Amino acid sequence: MKKAIVVFIICVLAIGTSCKEEVVQINKNVFFPVKMGEMWGLVDTSCNFTLEPVYNCFGEFYQSIALVSKGDRIAYIDENGKLLKPFDFISGTHFSEGLAFVLGTDSAISCIDTAMNIVFALPAVERAEIFEDGLAAVKVGDKFGYIDRSGKNVIPCTFDVVTPFSEGYAAVANFVSIKDSLILKWNYIDKKGKVVIENKFDDALPFHMGKAAVRNENSWEYLNTKGENSLNGKIFDECHSFSNGFAAFCKNQKWGIIRADGKVILEPAYPVIGAYKNGFFPFSLGPESFGYLDSTGKIVIQPEYKAVSGFSKGFAFVVKESKLSIINSNGKIICENRFDSAPGYFGSFLGFVDTPLNTFVEKHRSPIESTVNF
Repeated sequence: MKKAIVVFIICVLAIGTSCKEEVVQINKNVFFPVKMGEMWGLVDTSCNFTLEPVYNCFGEFYQSIALVSKGDRIAYIDENGKLLKPFDFISGTHFSEGLAFVLGTDSAISCIDTAMNIVFALPAVERAEIFEDGLAAVKVGDKFGYIDRSGKNVIPCTFDVVTPFSEGYAAVANFVSIKDSLILKWNYIDKKGKVVIENKFDDALPFHMGKAAVRNENSWEYLNTKGENSLNGKIFDECHSFSNGFAAFCKNQKWGIIRADGKVILEPAYPVIGAYKNGFFPFSLGPESFGYLDSTGKIVIQPEYKAVSGFSKGFAFVVKESKLSIINSNGKIICENRFDSAPGYFGSFLGFVDTPLNTFVEKHRSPIESTVNF
């Protein structure tokens, strides 16, 4: 059977766990993977190429290491553009918790460390995902389970679909037959594989800040680790995971902002509000009218862009004309209308993805479709 690795070549932005408001600082030592024409390279905050476009594809940096491709092979480079190992792999994941998975030319999946040393091999595994919370999801046959950092299978492969662990829990799903249709139903397990929240949800997101968003039919709510509604019974049409004490929610086709204690910061007012990251909510007034809100719901960068990404390290990608630009957290453009693509750009929007389910606006889709390949 063909082996696969979930390749996160798109931008995955980490979700914080603190309830305190983030202090956004502009980091001058940032390098941006960008595409010029048909090839990818690196630019710095002065908009100068530190690595000329020479790669067919370029991932975001994780732990100061990025995944790049040439032809039908991938490798890893550091932020100085130094190749850490020759192009010996067919596919791979980005680094997480100091480890990554690679698919070798012998069709075997191995786990490597940041020194490019093999930590262990997984000859029986057909698919591997990144480590989160000390465990990584793997697929054997047609079922998923989890391994630890030594490669030991600690949760048997009995699930049809899984998400990464977060805060000690993972959402897992199996197909059930309902009215002659197979439908995924979700529960939560702990690190021993025990089902701790069993309600057979229609959709379920990872825990963040002690809360997990789940869907039953057309309604979303936030549960605590006991499986109870954690926001005084509040129900939403749609919602995002909490990040740094805030989340966006949808009621009656309009989006607002809520705090982790249940206080509504911004009543539903906008067609789209994205996930809160690094001090900003991306939002939209309508097609091709994207900007940013702060955690109080105040517009801090005007909605004058066709598309925007989430902020990372004090910078974001935006589209105003035909090409991508880079802005800093003050809204100043530092590279204007220059690039053809960036990690996560799909031609008409910037789809920066949260592991494992959510696009920039976190439209919930089946995690079966979340595998990203070159």
